[in-house]
This record gives sequence, C-alpha cells and structure tokens, in this order.
Amino acid sequence: MSNTPGHWATCYIGKPWLADADGPHAYDCRGLVGAVQREHFGRSVPPLTRADRSTPEGRAAFMDAVRRGGWVRTADAPREGDILVVQGASGAHVGVFITVGRRLEVLHAPGLRDEQGRPQGRVVSQCLRDLLASGYSRPEVWRCS
Repeated sequence: MSNTPGHWATCYIGKPWLADADGPHAYDCRGLVGAVQREHFGRSVPPLTRADRSTPEGRAAFMDAVRRGGWVRTADAPREGDILVVQGASGAHVGVFITVGRRLEVLHAPGLRDEQGRPQGRVVSQCLRDLLASGYSRPEVWRCS
C-alpha cells in the first residue's frame, strides 16, 4: 500500500486503533469499515455497539441489520468495497477490500495491545493470505447488493 501514493486508502493507513472509535483520528475495525463504506462508496453499515459484540445474540442482531441494509454474503471472488468478516482470538474482525495496483488487499484495524494493555494497533492494508496467516480464520465476503 505504501507504494501507491494518491490511493484514497492512504489517508487511513497508520491511524491508531482504539476500541469503539469511528474516526477520523482513530478507528476500531468496525468504525473503519463504516467510515470507508460511507466516505468512499456511499453505503451504510449498521453500527455495532460494545454490547452487540459481547454476546452471540448481539452479533446475530447486527448481522440481521446488515442483511436488511442490502448486504449479502457472496461466494464470488471479492472486489473493492466488499466487506471481509473473519474470526480471531477475541471474536469477529472486519475489514474492507481495496484494489492496490493489480492486487486486492484488505484495509483493517487490528486491535493490538502492549504488555500493559495500552492500544498498539494501527490501520493496515495487507493481502488476505497474510491476514489469515496472522491467526484469523473462516473468511466471509459480504457485498452490498
């Protein structure tokens, strides 16, 4: 991504991760996806509250809202603007696919913390293969219909 000056996603790269942040100075993964969808694709993604994240019922309610908003899970090859949902050690994680040159990458905000529990994560762009190799699994691609 750093080799692509002028790409709209560069304004997000390096911004700090902060729980429940939706920009413009910091983001968590869902806040980043919501901001990118709104600002660059003119789409909305329902907000996900802390309570929604902590229970299976809350996550199910969020996914129902996503479906009602016109998003569908697709088995097609991902394309720019699609949302990626993966599972990590602390639950679901989301990102958005972006086109960088001729390749597709995932823009996401991993929630990393240092030994004292302070936020360390930053918004990054990486290929799906590398994201999955870092411990995420069960990728789902969601597309706005």
